[in-house]
Amino acid sequence: MVLLVWFRLVRLRNAEEAFHVEAGIIAALTQSQNGEPDNDNEGMSLVQHGALTSQQVLDKADPSVNPTVPCTVLICNISTSLRQKTDRQSQTFYECTREAWELGTGFREMGDLVAVGVDGDVSRGAYKDLCWGVHSTRQITTKKGSRRTLTFHSFNAESVSSEHDLLGRNWSNVTRTSPWYLRGRPIVACFDGKGSFTLIRGAPKGKEPDLYPCI
Repeated sequence: MVLLVWFRLVRLRNAEEAFHVEAGIIAALTQSQNGEPDNDNEGMSLVQHGALTSQQVLDKADPSVNPTVPCTVLICNISTSLRQKTDRQSQTFYECTREAWELGTGFREMGDLVAVGVDGDVSRGAYKDLCWGVHSTRQITTKKGSRRTLTFHSFNAESVSSEHDLLGRNWSNVTRTSPWYLRGRPIVACFDGKGSFTLIRGAPKGKEPDLYPCI
């Protein structure tokens, strides 16, 4: 079942209030007797404004991601994909992280790019040595027609990339800086290894990339 909710926001003072209302409505729908909605996109800033599960409350105690060496990371929201799975094993995290994405050639050709799958706020898988290819079935339909999405294979899929301290970390300080992330689009962050990062994909429209603190 696909639930489409359309509502008119009246007399709200700013975008923050609009996000709060949207996230609240979507969070309420998860309590329906019909089960959780199967929409691909979550509410804007749902982590900040929506209802939290007991696991999400526990996740907030995980340390914030703060790599000690420079690295460039593709951050993928795998929460929706995981909800459709029956297990939460390492192979499942890998399959959800390598799902169908749209990503430009410049990012795909970054030899040191690490892909991280984030569920809620916490990274469940981190993969390096990525080899990209066209997804076999998934397509995206736009005004210009349909086009295939991309997926990747990792030559180190069985052993997560741990040298940058990317696994089992809380990513909320990173993901909340991007309006793309909770809309289901992957973002790319460059960490300087000194406690700061810059979004090079997914930054707010019309803004120059800012340097944000990891903690």
